[in-house]
Formats: sequence, C-alpha cells, structure tokens
Amino acid sequence: MCISVSDTVKEFAGVIQKLDNMDLLKRMVELQEQVYEVVNENLELKATNRELTETLKTRAQMTARKNSYWRGEDGPFCMRCFDEAQLTMRMVVATGRPPRCPKCQMVAVDPDEKPPSQRGVLASRRSSFLELIIARRITSTRADSGATPLTLSLRPHEDQPF
Repeated sequence: MCISVSDTVKEFAGVIQKLDNMDLLKRMVELQEQVYEVVNENLELKATNRELTETLKTRAQMTARKNSYWRGEDGPFCMRCFDEAQLTMRMVVATGRPPRCPKCQMVAVDPDEKPPSQRGVLASRRSSFLELIIARRITSTRADSGATPLTLSLRPHEDQPF
C-alpha cells in the first residue's frame, strides 16, 4: 500500500492533536501548509513539463518548406504563429493564391513559383499615368501664359530600350 506525503502529514496531525501539545500542533499545521505548497508546485511543474514536452515533440515533427511549416505531408502551418506562440495554425489554401494564415494574415509565397509577369503591364500603366499628370500640368501652365499647349510622351521609341 502506497501512502502519500499528505496522508502521512494528516496522520501525524491527528496523533499530535491527541497529545494535546499546542506548540507541536502549531508547528505541525505549518508543516502541513508547506507540504501542500510543495505538492501543488509539483503538480504545476508536471503540467508545465508535459506542455513543453508536447511542444518539443511538435517542433521536431515540423519542417520548413515553401515559407511555411509542414508536418510530413500535412500543412501548411503558419511560421509566424508557430514561432511566436507555438500555435499550429493551419493556413487557408485557395486556388491560384498563396496560403494565408487566418489568425495573423501572413502569406506564404512559394519561392519556387514564378509570379505572373506583370512588369510590362505595370510599366505601361505607370507611364500612362505620368503622361497624364505631366500633360495636365504643362497644359494648365501654358494656358495661363497664353502659349500653345505642349505635349510630352514618356513612351520610348522603338529603337531605344526602356
């Protein structure tokens, strides 16, 4: 039969009470309080140890791939949430879009995937926008002075590289 420390302390407290020694009884009560504190601390430490062991086990299973964590073929999981708060937050995967974390909104862009080429489209839009702004300023400035409006093009000639 296994008797716990707290049961033993309770037994001693009962024996001391029967002896009718107040000084000894006070010291026994103090000892009993200390034993309860140690037992509670031990339970808390065991729970913390269990949590840390589980975290280490999960961390060992995770591998970094494509800017996110994966547990074998299971994933993707958010790197930021896992690294900062040990949360295994599954990222939302939508067709044609990179995975996004629903908690922190981090996007895991696949470094091996080439982004669609929009450089020409963006450059064209940017130069058209700049042409419009410059043309408006020049027209308004020249109109104020009574001169003929001047047009300016930012588009390169065919023989000149952009």
